[in-house]
Amino acid sequence: EILRLHPVVLVNCLTPQRVYDLFNPNADDRTACAFLHSLCCYKHSQGLGCQQEGSKLQKLLMRRAKQQDLRRVPATMSRSWLTKIWLDVPSSRPERQVVTGCCARWIADKSTPLDEKMPSLVLMRHELELRGRPEGDVWLLSMLLEQVCRDPVSHSPDLQHLLWPLGAAPGPAVLKPLLSSLALERGRLAT
Repeated sequence: EILRLHPVVLVNCLTPQRVYDLFNPNADDRTACAFLHSLCCYKHSQGLGCQQEGSKLQKLLMRRAKQQDLRRVPATMSRSWLTKIWLDVPSSRPERQVVTGCCARWIADKSTPLDEKMPSLVLMRHELELRGRPEGDVWLLSMLLEQVCRDPVSHSPDLQHLLWPLGAAPGPAVLKPLLSSLALERGRLAT
């Protein structure tokens, strides 16, 4: 309610250094994440960046999960909110390689419901569009194969949703660079 009534005051008072104050380790993060999402959306609508807020949430997730790699953070409500913030507030995203690596890994996570993977799927589609055809198709298929090879038994069948943005069956312009890159990596399984 305060963000709706006094947004400028709140944005000025709630600096990125105060983001951690929103999260209580003994309480549900749903309200804090929803508030942070709304705050970032407001700042974005005013032309303000949210890189620091996004970074603070990423660090909080890694610290709580005791992980050094954001891709390895297990499925939580906070992780789901992070992808929503990345989707709705582009300035909150880390570099593209980190975002796409996280999204691919989180889509492959069997323990996450499909509806929580939707922001990740949309972010992957945006990256495909930025890369253009056929380079984007090669990139997307290589990301899919990387996840399948990383965990051949326990990956989520939701990875198949990465194929939908391709629009058509991969042709020679896609398969040749893809197979060439796999041939360069000796000892890697490609079937």
